[in-house]
Order: sequence, then C-alpha cells, then structure tokens
Amino acid sequence: MRYSVCIIDDEIPVAGVEGFRDTELLNSSNLGQLLRQNEHPWTDEVVKHFVQTLLEEKEDDGTSKWDVYAFTNPALYINHLENGTFRPDLLVFDWDYSTGGVDSEARLKEILERTFCLVFVFSKADREDEINAILSTPEFLEYQGRVSYLKKGDPAADNVNTLLEKANEMDKNNFSFKFAGRLRRESLKIMDRTLSDLGKATVSDIKNYLALEDGEEKHGLIDFIADRFRSGLVETDFPELTEAYTTPATTGTGGIDNNLVKKIWAYRLYRPLDGTVSLANELVRRGDIIKYEDNHYLVVSAACDLKRFWKKNFGTINLLPLHRLHNSNTELKDLLSFCLDPENVSKKLKTGKFQNLTGRLGDLPDGPFILPFLKENDNYECFVVLPKEMSGHKIPVHRDVSALELDKRKEASLKYEWLGAEKLCSVSEPFLSAIIQHTFGTIGGYGTPDYPKEMKKIFEEILDEFTAAIPAERIQT
Repeated sequence: MRYSVCIIDDEIPVAGVEGFRDTELLNSSNLGQLLRQNEHPWTDEVVKHFVQTLLEEKEDDGTSKWDVYAFTNPALYINHLENGTFRPDLLVFDWDYSTGGVDSEARLKEILERTFCLVFVFSKADREDEINAILSTPEFLEYQGRVSYLKKGDPAADNVNTLLEKANEMDKNNFSFKFAGRLRRESLKIMDRTLSDLGKATVSDIKNYLALEDGEEKHGLIDFIADRFRSGLVETDFPELTEAYTTPATTGTGGIDNNLVKKIWAYRLYRPLDGTVSLANELVRRGDIIKYEDNHYLVVSAACDLKRFWKKNFGTINLLPLHRLHNSNTELKDLLSFCLDPENVSKKLKTGKFQNLTGRLGDLPDGPFILPFLKENDNYECFVVLPKEMSGHKIPVHRDVSALELDKRKEASLKYEWLGAEKLCSVSEPFLSAIIQHTFGTIGGYGTPDYPKEMKKIFEEILDEFTAAIPAERIQT
C-alpha cells in the first residue's frame, strides 16, 4: 500500500534556492533536489534524514513506498486546504518554529477540524510531556486515535516504521482513512464529468431551462448538481467499499461508542445551517427545526405554501411541537403518563422495538415517536413528537410585506426575519417524507367498530381448519 505523507517543518531549506518558492507545496522531486543541492545546507540533520529515508524506501517492485510532500509553515498548509485539492494520508506536524509567531496548538486544532488525515506531532523529547498533556485535553479528545506524538531525534528509520505501522492499522479499521483518497478522487472526477456534460450551456440556459423558483435558485441548483453527483458515485466501480460493508461488523474492545452513534445518526438525520446566508434572509422551509417562543418545533407546512405564504397560507404556519426527552421535563412526563399506571410508566414507554424513526413509542397509542440526536449547544438531545399536536400559528404581517405591491405580496415567501424564530437545522430525506406522511396519517386516521368475541371465535375456527393437515384422499393431483 502506497501512502502520501506531508511534512510541515521550517527546517526544510527552500528559501532562497533558485527555482523554488517557499510558499508552495513541495513534492518528492522538489525534496530530492533540495537534498542534493549544497547552496543552502540543511541545518537540522534529523529532518534531513527523515525526509531522505521516506524518499529512499521502495516497494518490492522498485517503486516508491511513499509520496512525500512538504510545507515550511502550517499556515501554508491550511491555505492549501482552502484553495487547493491536495490532501495527504499522513501529516507530520513540526511543533516548534524558529521564526516565532506560530500558535502550534491552535494550528493543529484547525487542521484536525478541517480535514481528515493521520497526524504526528514532530518534536524533541523535552516537549513530549507537554505535547501529550495538550493532546489529552478535552479539546483534542475527539481526535484521539488519529493524532499522536513522534519524537524528533529517534532514528529516521524507526520514525518511518512508526508512520507505516499506524497507517496500516488505520487502513484496516478506520472508515475515513481507508476511503478518503478514493472518495476524493472520484468526487473530483464526477464533478469534472458533470461540468463537461453541461459545457455547452450558458448561464442563461441554466436559468431558463431549470425554471428555478425565485429565492430558491441556490437550493434548486445545488439539488440539481447533487443528484448528478450521487448518481455518479453510485455508478462508480468501488468494490472495496462494497466488500468492507458486506464483511461482518465487529465491536471494538472498548464496546459501543454512544457518542459516535449519536454523531453518525445526527449526520444522517439533519442538514446543518447554510452559513453563506444570513438567517434573517433565510427562507422558512418544510423540515426546518426551529426555536420559536422558547419552544422547539418542526415546520410541516407544504413547501409550495411557504413560497407564497401570504397568498396560500393566509399568514399561518403549521408547526409540530417537539418535547425535549429529559428527566426534568415534568410537563412531558405528565402528558405521556396521564392514562398510564404511574407505577409502570417507565416499563410502558420502553416496550417499543425502536426499529425506525416513526416506530411506536412504547405502549402508547399509534402516533408518538422520538426524534433523536438533535445537536444543540454541543449536546445531542432527543425529542418526543406527538403528531396530533400539530397546529397553525398566525404570523403577524411584517412591515416589509405590507409595503410590497399586490403582485409582489402574493409571491412573498416567509423569511426567518418575519417569523421571529431561530433555525437550528433541517430534517434530511428520506426521513422528512416519512415524518410528514406519518403525521398526517395519524391525524387523519380512521377506524371501524370492533368485532364481538363471538366473531373472533368463528375466525379462529376457520383459520384452524385452513391450516390443518389435508387428508390424503382430498389431495388433488
């Protein structure tokens, strides 16, 4: 297995060397030239031997074992994350910089937050305790397992072996490490093909032929591209992904990681806020989870009604209350236990199978369900939803709407500035459609009179006869 490794260290002598710029990404060829040149000698033999060892390691067929890259400052690497496409499998991050002015701890945290790779903090032995203490703080707990200390001073071959052993271990078990490179490459190829297919279209063609809704142009265009992107990934020949998923899963020695379960399902269930749009100008959409008048709600009004809110909804938005599932929520406890034996409330609520999002909640009537793992203030909260609580909330006409001409007023969509609510996130598909269908099915449900016990007995006799063994003389050939 061939891995890419990027070294960030200011002891790489690139400044002033003819043909090089110390602000750019250095590749294996560049580093080889820097090792051979004598005009600007390496001032740190440890770094030199480390780079040299990585470049000289070969596979059995004679090819290089490592693709080696480098920057001389973490700010350059972070800038490349922002503007470039290069992403290494492993990053060797020097902790000390002679030029000063580098907040290594802050830069390391930023790198870990912005991209996935295996990170080794490269520093001398006298900083080992300090660095390990920092990596053990709550700020870095989330990244345990993919960031560790690498002693600057150990033999280069030993350090390279440490990188290789850790990389091989991660490649066996870690999803992001195993598939990051392939997914990034395929994603770029899919986007290239999509843009090539649309190469003949002008901006006006896209505007005219997609017929995007006013105020929804960005979302409509993103949905159009996202559909093509998803189709491209599905069509990609990716046997290692299929093989990994069909192989029986195991539970790690540490048992089930509840926080990871919550994080994965929060990713799957919810779409985050669009950070490029000010919340005041953000349009209210079906599936938004909002905080309105200190309570949580799910917006269930139809998308087309929200787009012409004053014309089609007459200023009323349909909301579904969300009740925080917490021990301190006595109002919810009273609501759920009103018709239950107080001594058996816990047992009655836990009898459900919890097999899917809208599955029945314990021994309650059909309808109530749990909306899980909504992240708020760094906590994953669960909410109970009672579909029959759906109600309409009248929104006062905002002065901006009153000032519109009649034709424009008819077309006005509801904005968060006018609603006076805080948007937290949105429910993703296919979960949103399931919630909407479940909600209206619960509200509009119908029933028929129960059969008497005599009819039940007749049906049981009929079914007993139907399932009984057939006598041989009655078997038709």
